[in-house]
Amino acid sequence: MEASIIPDRDEAMLAELAEMDLSLARKLHACALAAEDPQVVSDLARGYQRVARSLRQTLALTAQLKRDRMAEAVENPPPRPRLDPVHVLKRCDDVRVAVRRIIWDEQEGEHADYLHDLVDDRLAHWAHTDAVGHRDLDGDIAAMCLDFSLTAKGAAAWRDLPDPEFEDDPDDWDDPDERPPRVLIPPGRRSSA
Repeated sequence: MEASIIPDRDEAMLAELAEMDLSLARKLHACALAAEDPQVVSDLARGYQRVARSLRQTLALTAQLKRDRMAEAVENPPPRPRLDPVHVLKRCDDVRVAVRRIIWDEQEGEHADYLHDLVDDRLAHWAHTDAVGHRDLDGDIAAMCLDFSLTAKGAAAWRDLPDPEFEDDPDDWDDPDERPPRVLIPPGRRSSA
């Protein structure tokens, strides 16, 4: 017998047993109320108490099985399906664009440059561990913002924020070894366009 079938079968049997106990408890209760002879009432009341106790134990065992199953699900969650690598890379690019906008809107100078590098490192890690792309895009962006103490307001408004502007765009240089580091334009010097 498969192990995955047993918990469902056990729960079904306990549910059926609880229904039978409840039905019998109701019948004994009704009979005890209708009886006239004190000895019969006493015997029916004792039977009712035993059945009620059995019902309580059955319900407690059912609740314990559910708690155990929930604890097992938390300790051993099902593996997430592997995502298409193209989807993962596209999602990383989308998150990078969004979070850079938020950083540019909320941070300044060297700290912003530092955060950009951290975002790139984190996205590389996420791509290798398949930690990105299981949520919707806004969920991945919010998770990244939470990791870097960026605001929820920025995470919600990233689509309306402008792209960062750099003083010297390293992508414009022909020789990669001579490229200067990217330097964000300070907020006071940002273009108003």
